[in-house]
Amino acid sequence: MVKNKSFIFALIALNFVWTISSLAYDWSELTHQPFYLWPFLIICPLYPFLLALVWLKIIRQQTPNNYLLAFAAIGASFFGALSILFYPVVMLIEGFNWLTFGAIFWVLFYGIQGWYLLFTPNTTLKKWPTILATLYLVTKIFLDWRYNTFGYMSQNEELPIDGLALSAMAILFVILLNTVHLRRLSAQPQETSQA
Repeated sequence: MVKNKSFIFALIALNFVWTISSLAYDWSELTHQPFYLWPFLIICPLYPFLLALVWLKIIRQQTPNNYLLAFAAIGASFFGALSILFYPVVMLIEGFNWLTFGAIFWVLFYGIQGWYLLFTPNTTLKKWPTILATLYLVTKIFLDWRYNTFGYMSQNEELPIDGLALSAMAILFVILLNTVHLRRLSAQPQETSQA
């Protein structure tokens, strides 16, 4: 894991600040969405919050809860990868927008943290937390496809919803395969060379 405590404290602070600011920014639109969809809509506030909790556990030298770690790492890495596709498609349809352009980096910020947690040698995701995190994301993709809530702040009818849903599923599948592959690698005994 990261050894620089100042860096981890900065990540925790930024994640909490971005959780609050994104919730404040999204609030006016969230109030127009069905309440039962909120767990699947509040992505920008949710993942920085989960990551802040993971980093808090790590800085305290505690092992993060398996479900917290799976939801934070898999979800953040998924949305980080999806941001590279989604926001440019939005700008292609709606025209360039600094807020949309900035959102790529906002989401990549927590996406990179998720990728780090997935690929660091000390992280092992357990089977059931990984399955539940994946099922949550599959449900989210389905609901986004069904209700056109990809980027609910911009429900543009011109967005290629079918293509976005298929791309999202492909990205999730690749992350899941990497997670399973990494889990198998970490379960193999390490070879030691004797000199």
